[in-house]
Amino acid sequence: MAGPDKRDGSYQAARALAVSLGVGAHVEFAGRIGKSAVAAAIDRGDIFLNTSKIDNHPVTLLEAMACGACVVTTLAGGVPYVAQDGINCLSAPVGDARGLAAAIGELLTRPDLAARVSRQGRARVEAFDWPAIAARWRSLLTSAVRTSSYPKKGIHI
Repeated sequence: MAGPDKRDGSYQAARALAVSLGVGAHVEFAGRIGKSAVAAAIDRGDIFLNTSKIDNHPVTLLEAMACGACVVTTLAGGVPYVAQDGINCLSAPVGDARGLAAAIGELLTRPDLAARVSRQGRARVEAFDWPAIAARWRSLLTSAVRTSSYPKKGIHI
């Protein structure tokens, strides 16, 4: 489990719950992870669980997909622009812990689904790779210049 202690009691509650369920020794509470260590942290698991309530640009989901992890997520904020339920992730509404748990259960009991979600996630993240983004910007700017009535003197794309 990664992320900073927000000092709202959730970190302590999560630790206490893990202990009460008898899985405390199997849950690592990593705290904040530096950018250079994110990929290695994701690679230590098979499922990436995102429980965000607000997430305008879900970079961590892109990182998880790039690592080939199976993503289970809420559909908060900008998540639906990256993750499509049943295609490259499994999802549940914000705050639906049972739904997230059920999605994890699906991945654990259906290796065919897990393999497909992992494969599709990796394919999806390639659309966010810099060469793909640069090509889309070039196309957009070229189109804008061609259709603009603004004088084109000295504009080169």
